[in-house]
Amino acid sequence: MKQQIVGQTFNRIKTYLNNNDVHLPFFITCDESAEYKSLKEELQLVHNIKMVRISDFCFDKDTRPLLDKFYEEIEQSQQPLVVLGLGEYLPFLGELEIKRNFGIIKDLSLNSKAVFLCRNLRRFFESQQRNDPRFDERRVAFMSCSQSSQLIFIFYPKNYPETTIPEGFKNFLRNYEDNNITLKIKTALRFPLSLLHVKQVSDSYSALKLLDTSFDISFDYGTEEQWNKLLQQLKDNDCNMFSQFLQKKQIDTGSLEQFKKQCHSFLSFEWWLYFIALKYESQKIQNPYLKIVSENTASADNLQDKIMNDILNYSHKENYFRSLYDSRKELLQNNKFYSETKIVEFIQKSGYKGNERIYYLTDNTKAEQQAIIEYIAQNQRIELNVLEIVFPNLAAYLQNYKFSDEKLTVYFQEYKEQKLHGVVKPEFLQKVAEYAGSRPYNTLTPRNELISKMERETTCLYFVDALGVEFLSLIQIWCNQRELNVQIEIGRADLPTITSFNKSFFDSWKFKKQDCKKLDTIKHTGIGKKTKYALHLSDEIDVILEILEDIETILRSKKESIEKVVITSDHGASFLVVANGQELKYEVASKGEHNGRCCQYRELPNDKIIPNATVENGYLVLADYNRFSGSRAAMVEAHGGATLEEVVVPVITISLGKKAKIEVTIVGSKEILYSPKNPAELTLHFTALLKDVFLEINGKNFDGKPLDTDGCTRRFVLNGLRAGKYTANVFVLNNKITSIDFIIQSQVAKENDLGL
Repeated sequence: MKQQIVGQTFNRIKTYLNNNDVHLPFFITCDESAEYKSLKEELQLVHNIKMVRISDFCFDKDTRPLLDKFYEEIEQSQQPLVVLGLGEYLPFLGELEIKRNFGIIKDLSLNSKAVFLCRNLRRFFESQQRNDPRFDERRVAFMSCSQSSQLIFIFYPKNYPETTIPEGFKNFLRNYEDNNITLKIKTALRFPLSLLHVKQVSDSYSALKLLDTSFDISFDYGTEEQWNKLLQQLKDNDCNMFSQFLQKKQIDTGSLEQFKKQCHSFLSFEWWLYFIALKYESQKIQNPYLKIVSENTASADNLQDKIMNDILNYSHKENYFRSLYDSRKELLQNNKFYSETKIVEFIQKSGYKGNERIYYLTDNTKAEQQAIIEYIAQNQRIELNVLEIVFPNLAAYLQNYKFSDEKLTVYFQEYKEQKLHGVVKPEFLQKVAEYAGSRPYNTLTPRNELISKMERETTCLYFVDALGVEFLSLIQIWCNQRELNVQIEIGRADLPTITSFNKSFFDSWKFKKQDCKKLDTIKHTGIGKKTKYALHLSDEIDVILEILEDIETILRSKKESIEKVVITSDHGASFLVVANGQELKYEVASKGEHNGRCCQYRELPNDKIIPNATVENGYLVLADYNRFSGSRAAMVEAHGGATLEEVVVPVITISLGKKAKIEVTIVGSKEILYSPKNPAELTLHFTALLKDVFLEINGKNFDGKPLDTDGCTRRFVLNGLRAGKYTANVFVLNNKITSIDFIIQSQVAKENDLGL
């Protein structure tokens, strides 16, 4: 049947070519490749008719054919022509363009003959034949109806990185005319009305989605340049799937280290790629804060700011807030890629939270640490439970350290709190004046005497200039966390409390020794500018921790057979002297030295007495918060005087070794009774002979009375505690060894329950 149709068509072509009275074009619709090839060869080889291609009228590699030029050449030709490409090109233009152009072509007045060999126009020719009686078998021939599936053409952008895809519409159309059908081309041309099935890949993003159908990320998340580069990288890495590419590039959205690695530049392509990975593999993100922020961010350029600031969008009162806070803090910890400007901007933005601001700050950066200290001073409120979350080391500093002398315990706790508040309370000034007269430090052992009793050959003496006892709770808690043994003794410095009178013990130490002056420098210069708040405290804490880490290294490395490190100091220092800002009005013969805290002693005229001053080592030394005139006032802290914070110094012995495990059990029931006349009593048994034992319950300390000769059983009277559930932290030599849970019940309520 097909051979018969081909034969009939050949005969009709011959008839058309031999009819000198016809000067209109003749059309053949042919969709099957084999028939198309036969007709083309017959016309070209047998009849020796000149071939004219529509593609020849594309005057650049990637332009549309100029049909007006084409029509002109067809009309003026003096010899018969076979025209290729009309049916291949017009369907790309759409229905209206087919009708318009065919209306021109079918009525061309030819000088010779033109046979149009056309694909894809069968339906249109059939419609023309029904509507125009003149368009009969003398004008058109129909070959076999094609049963093949419709072709799908894919047009890629010219910058598409695949090198095997030919470029340019002219080349594509010529191949189509020659029966060498190319389904993929790179072209800038668009054919939105095409009757043929065209997948128009208008940009790299579309090409990417065509390459990986699982890639469902929005186009709006990137620019054309970024999508193009990603597409190129997929090709360079021989990847057809984005997930395969991420695996090959080792981009893991679930890894915290991966986040910090990508943060090296927030404006780089790699950062954008990581952002797209977060969108693509959101289910793999393990950090809750990063997950929710990335889901709510529409641009990689904004992700940096949103990670920093979005925590402010959530209420700290919600149950989920702690999870978001902790995961954000972890993200930004040790992350040096956020500029100081960005951090300061966040701190400023947090200001609108008012009294709730502290819940959003962290101790990750120096600026935030100082903002926390500033917040405490401005609000005159310390909440240890909040500080334990936002600034744990400051909370450790503020923990109550229990001295053997309760006066010292109360004094230094009040001193630390007032240092944070940046004020001196009148009642505390009165206490300072009282102690200036009674001088309780005189009961303490001189520091030099404590040092003289130390084992020397296996001990490293670590001298920290200006280390006062205000840091003992921080040091103790840090050592406990690192499971280092720590023993603390308290001594007194010589007056005046300046280095030249208090370093002979260190200079005469002939064994391993080390010194650090950083703390003293901070106490003199602070953060480089004078402030009314103790912002320098964050730097002081850093120095203390740096020293402790250095000591742990010394001990664990076992260099030079060092078994113990003894930390001590020449003197302490006072922030409250500076905060008080008072200058002594009494006249003395010498000018004040060391910020006015002392002066060289000269006999006072007329046996004049200066209150709260003592004479020692040829100096007149102040034991209150005044200062002698003639010396420049300190910017941050002062020393040289005789207040407790200047005179009392620690002698801290740190060592390795497993601590003997001490078991603590409640003697009797965990439920103990109290009444208005009889406070609750908790009896504990210890598996070792102990001294300096106390309980800490809700921030209050309770001493225990030994009930036996070896001191292994102790009774603690819990004055002030009422009915409820409690946890007692057990301390031995100021080291927390365990916690005990117990319940207090009202004796009256229990008797009522029993019907008594």
